[in-house]
Amino acid sequence: MKYFSLFIFSCLFLQQVDAQNDTLYFNKLGKVCNRSEAEKYSITSPKETGFVTKEYDLTGILLEERNLSSISPKEVKDGMTTRYLKTGEKAQEIIYVNGMRNGSERFFYPTGRVSSEAEYQNDMPVGEHSWYTPSGSVRRKEFYESGKMVQGKCYTATGADTTYFPAEEMPEFPGKEQALYKFIGENVKYPKECRNKSIAGTVYIKFKVDRTGEITEMTVIKGVHPLIDEEAMRVVGMLPKWKPGRQEGKPVSVMYTLPIKFSLK
Repeated sequence: MKYFSLFIFSCLFLQQVDAQNDTLYFNKLGKVCNRSEAEKYSITSPKETGFVTKEYDLTGILLEERNLSSISPKEVKDGMTTRYLKTGEKAQEIIYVNGMRNGSERFFYPTGRVSSEAEYQNDMPVGEHSWYTPSGSVRRKEFYESGKMVQGKCYTATGADTTYFPAEEMPEFPGKEQALYKFIGENVKYPKECRNKSIAGTVYIKFKVDRTGEITEMTVIKGVHPLIDEEAMRVVGMLPKWKPGRQEGKPVSVMYTLPIKFSLK
């Protein structure tokens, strides 16, 4: 009888442990999937107050650790979230309160030196934000009030003031977003077969805007129907040159995802 009771207790204990450690698998789009389709997985465990979720690649390398106050019906970040490089070094740390950035955010070079640091209040940038060179000298500063930048400064390698320019600029379609969707609307031809069958939805096309503004490396990351996907790719292939993205004032290649909606009116 004692052995039987011990067996029951052991089974109950194992069930409790399993219930407290939730493992989920995610595909390349970040959606929950089967293990065979996964690119990463996460393990969520309870702590004294709230939960902690650790995210790994399939080889078991820790990619991210986040503290949460709730996991259902959705995650609510509360406390430190830390991201890591695949080589193990810390890449970023940021403090959340009730799901919003509240406190410091820091990015790191692989050497461990801070590459940038900032302050947030209720998800809005406040105070001084600073960027550093790998050697530790200041290369730019921005000052924020109520979420808006009020002053920006850039520095040369010797520490002297120089002309300010944004740290990062996203690629831009000529005429901006409104002109982009006007171009798409004027050039998309709804496949007749899909229209007759009332097939509709949104195609997501991922492509690169290279350093010259040319569109390259187009691919469908979420499709609707082969004919609709093909038409979306055709139109993206027609896009004129963009204003390229910039980092520290220099043109860079940037990956961009564009949704193209096919709807029946």
